[in-house]
Amino acid sequence: MNTREIQLRQLGFERNNHQYCFHKYVYDVSWYVDFSDIFEPIDYDWECYLENLKFELEQAKNQYYKEIKESNAYSFAQKEFKKKLKDNYNHYNSKLHQLSVPKMGRTVYQLEELKLSSKIELLKELMNEST
Repeated sequence: MNTREIQLRQLGFERNNHQYCFHKYVYDVSWYVDFSDIFEPIDYDWECYLENLKFELEQAKNQYYKEIKESNAYSFAQKEFKKKLKDNYNHYNSKLHQLSVPKMGRTVYQLEELKLSSKIELLKELMNEST
Protein backbone atom coordinates (compact mmCIF):
# COMPACT_ATOMS: atom_id res chain seq x y z
CA MET A 1 0.00 0.00 0.00
CA ASN A 2 1.53 3.33 -0.99
CA THR A 3 1.44 6.48 1.15
CA ARG A 4 -1.26 8.14 -0.95
CA GLU A 5 -3.58 5.22 -0.42
CA ILE A 6 -2.88 5.39 3.32
CA GLN A 7 -3.68 9.11 3.34
CA LEU A 8 -7.01 8.46 1.65
CA ARG A 9 -7.86 5.67 4.08
CA GLN A 10 -7.12 8.04 6.96
CA LEU A 11 -9.74 10.38 5.49
CA GLY A 12 -12.23 7.50 5.51
CA PHE A 13 -12.12 6.44 1.85
CA GLU A 14 -12.48 2.80 0.91
CA ARG A 15 -10.96 1.09 -2.09
CA ASN A 16 -13.45 0.12 -4.81
CA ASN A 17 -11.74 -2.14 -7.35
CA HIS A 18 -14.84 -2.46 -9.53
CA GLN A 19 -14.95 1.25 -10.32
CA TYR A 20 -11.18 1.80 -10.11
CA CYS A 21 -11.50 4.44 -7.42
CA PHE A 22 -11.64 5.20 -3.73
CA HIS A 23 -15.12 5.94 -2.44
CA LYS A 24 -16.62 7.63 0.58
CA TYR A 25 -20.25 8.51 1.29
CA VAL A 26 -20.59 11.19 3.92
CA TYR A 27 -22.77 14.28 4.48
CA ASP A 28 -25.29 12.97 1.91
CA VAL A 29 -22.67 13.18 -0.86
CA SER A 30 -20.61 10.51 -2.62
CA TRP A 31 -16.93 11.32 -2.91
CA TYR A 32 -14.73 9.57 -5.49
CA VAL A 33 -10.97 9.62 -6.02
CA ASP A 34 -9.94 7.91 -9.25
CA PHE A 35 -6.98 5.53 -9.23
CA SER A 36 -5.32 7.65 -11.93
CA ASP A 37 -5.21 10.60 -9.51
CA ILE A 38 -3.39 8.49 -6.94
CA PHE A 39 -0.66 7.31 -9.26
CA GLU A 40 0.31 10.76 -10.60
CA PRO A 41 4.10 11.00 -10.55
CA ILE A 42 4.29 14.58 -9.23
CA ASP A 43 4.09 14.83 -5.45
CA TYR A 44 3.26 18.54 -5.42
CA ASP A 45 0.12 17.95 -7.50
CA TRP A 46 -0.96 15.20 -5.12
CA GLU A 47 -0.46 17.41 -2.05
CA CYS A 48 -2.53 20.19 -3.66
CA TYR A 49 -5.21 17.67 -4.62
CA LEU A 50 -5.30 16.22 -1.09
CA GLU A 51 -5.49 19.66 0.56
CA ASN A 52 -8.30 20.62 -1.82
CA LEU A 53 -10.14 17.38 -1.01
CA LYS A 54 -9.81 18.03 2.75
CA PHE A 55 -11.08 21.58 2.27
CA GLU A 56 -14.08 20.38 0.22
CA LEU A 57 -14.91 17.74 2.85
CA GLU A 58 -14.78 20.38 5.59
CA GLN A 59 -17.01 22.72 3.57
CA ALA A 60 -19.50 19.91 2.92
CA LYS A 61 -19.52 19.09 6.64
CA ASN A 62 -20.20 22.72 7.60
CA GLN A 63 -22.97 23.03 5.01
CA TYR A 64 -24.53 19.73 6.10
CA TYR A 65 -24.70 20.73 9.77
CA LYS A 66 -25.90 24.22 8.88
CA GLU A 67 -28.80 22.73 6.92
CA ILE A 68 -29.63 20.40 9.80
CA LYS A 69 -29.70 23.25 12.31
CA GLU A 70 -31.96 25.30 10.04
CA SER A 71 -34.45 22.47 9.55
CA ASN A 72 -37.78 22.27 11.32
CA ALA A 73 -37.01 18.79 12.59
CA TYR A 74 -33.98 20.09 14.49
CA SER A 75 -35.93 22.81 16.26
CA PHE A 76 -38.69 20.33 17.08
CA ALA A 77 -36.16 17.85 18.49
CA GLN A 78 -34.56 20.62 20.52
CA LYS A 79 -37.93 21.60 22.02
CA GLU A 80 -38.73 17.97 22.81
CA PHE A 81 -35.34 17.51 24.45
CA LYS A 82 -35.87 20.58 26.66
CA LYS A 83 -39.37 19.36 27.54
CA LYS A 84 -38.04 15.93 28.51
CA LEU A 85 -35.32 17.51 30.66
CA LYS A 86 -37.90 19.66 32.43
CA ASP A 87 -40.24 16.68 32.94
CA ASN A 88 -37.43 14.59 34.45
CA TYR A 89 -36.36 17.50 36.63
CA ASN A 90 -39.89 17.93 37.95
CA HIS A 91 -40.29 14.18 38.49
CA TYR A 92 -37.09 13.80 40.51
CA ASN A 93 -37.70 17.03 42.39
CA SER A 94 -41.14 15.75 43.42
CA LYS A 95 -39.67 12.44 44.58
CA LEU A 96 -37.01 14.26 46.59
CA HIS A 97 -39.61 16.45 48.19
CA GLN A 98 -41.68 13.39 49.17
CA LEU A 99 -38.61 11.73 50.72
CA SER A 100 -37.58 14.83 52.64
CA VAL A 101 -40.99 15.33 54.27
CA PRO A 102 -40.85 13.50 57.61
CA LYS A 103 -43.62 10.99 58.32
CA MET A 104 -44.27 8.74 61.26
CA GLY A 105 -42.98 5.20 60.87
CA ARG A 106 -40.98 5.94 57.72
CA THR A 107 -37.25 5.35 57.54
CA VAL A 108 -35.07 8.11 56.18
CA TYR A 109 -33.27 6.97 53.04
CA GLN A 110 -30.23 9.23 52.93
CA LEU A 111 -28.64 7.35 50.05
CA GLU A 112 -31.80 7.69 47.97
CA GLU A 113 -31.97 11.41 48.79
CA LEU A 114 -28.35 11.83 47.73
CA LYS A 115 -28.97 10.04 44.42
CA LEU A 116 -32.03 12.15 43.68
CA SER A 117 -30.32 15.41 44.56
CA SER A 118 -27.36 14.57 42.31
CA LYS A 119 -29.75 13.76 39.43
CA ILE A 120 -31.53 17.05 40.00
CA GLU A 121 -28.24 18.99 39.95
CA LEU A 122 -27.22 17.30 36.72
CA LEU A 123 -30.57 18.08 35.12
CA LYS A 124 -30.27 21.71 36.24
CA GLU A 125 -26.88 21.98 34.55
CA LEU A 126 -28.20 20.40 31.35
CA MET A 127 -31.19 22.72 31.31
CA ASN A 128 -28.95 25.78 31.76
CA GLU A 129 -26.62 24.66 28.96
CA SER A 130 -29.43 23.91 26.51
CA THR A 131 -30.95 27.40 26.75
